[in-house]
Amino acid sequence: MSVQMLAQCGYSPIIGSRDPEKFRSLVPDGVKLGNYEDAAQPDIVVMAIPMTYYHTVPERLLTGKLVVDISNRPTTKRQYVEAQAEYLANLFPHSYVVKGFNVLSAYALSSGTVQGSKQVFIAGNHAPSKLRIAELIRGCGFSPVDMGALTAARDIEDIPVSVFPSWRTPFLIQLFLFIVLAILSLVKYQVCYTGGVWSYSPLDSMNKTLAIQAIISLSLCYFPGVLAGWIQLFRGTKYSRFPNWLDQWLKMRKQLGLLMLLAAALHACFSVAYVSPVYYDVMYGDHIEGQMDVKPDDNTGNCQLNN
Repeated sequence: MSVQMLAQCGYSPIIGSRDPEKFRSLVPDGVKLGNYEDAAQPDIVVMAIPMTYYHTVPERLLTGKLVVDISNRPTTKRQYVEAQAEYLANLFPHSYVVKGFNVLSAYALSSGTVQGSKQVFIAGNHAPSKLRIAELIRGCGFSPVDMGALTAARDIEDIPVSVFPSWRTPFLIQLFLFIVLAILSLVKYQVCYTGGVWSYSPLDSMNKTLAIQAIISLSLCYFPGVLAGWIQLFRGTKYSRFPNWLDQWLKMRKQLGLLMLLAAALHACFSVAYVSPVYYDVMYGDHIEGQMDVKPDDNTGNCQLNN
C-alpha cells in the first residue's frame, strides 16, 4: 500500500528499514523513516516485504500487533496449499494477521479518493482486527469487502495473477461455436459440394462460418435478457433472484458481445479480400470469352440472340 496515500488521508505512517539512510531521499513528505523498532510501534503493522523474508522480522516486534499482509505471489500458479498470509500467521502466532490491499494497482493507490469505488478484499480470523482494517480502507477512499476467514486469502492472492478471468468462459463458448460451424461448413461446402471435393473456395467457406458465428453470438447477447424479463413477468416481481446459470449468462454478455464484434469484423475483412480482383480467378475460375450474333426479329421487332 502507498504510504504517501496514507499521509494524504490524515494518517502518520512510519517506514521501517534495516538501513534507513539509504532510502532517505525516496521518502515523501509527511512520512517518517526509521528502523524496524520504529515501524513496529503503532498498533497496525503493514508487512511490505517478500514472503521469503518474513522470518527475518523479530517476533517480539509483532506480538499483539495487527499485521496486514499485502504480498502477492511471484508466480501465476500457487506453489503451496496455504496462502502467504496463512504462512505469516503461522510464523507469528501471537499476532492478528489480516490479508488486504494486494489487489490494488499502483495507480489506484496513488490516486486515492479518485478510485473511491475500488474494492479492497480482506480476510482474517480476528473480527475486531478486520473491522479496524475496514475503517482504514474507508478512510483511504476505498470500499472494503470481507471475504471471511484467513483461508480466503488463497482466493484473494489468486486475483492479481489471474489473466482475464471473466473472459475464459465466453472465449471457450466462442471457440466451441466456431469449431462446430467450421466443421459443418467444411462438410457442406467442401466435401458434399456438387461441384466436387475442394471445388468450392475455402476462403468463402470460412467467411460464411464467421458470418453465422457473429449472428449466433449476437443472439447469445440478447437472449438471456429476454429470458430474465419473462422470468420477472412470471414471478410478478423484479426483486427475485435469477437462477445461477442465467445470472452467469447475464454477466458474460459484454464479453460475448465483443467477441461477436470480432467475428463480424473478420467477416468484413474476408469479404473485402475475396471480392478483390486479385482473387477473381480463385473464386470464379478462369474467365471464358464468348461471341454472340444479334439480329432483329422481323415479325416482332425484338432482338434475337444466337450463340
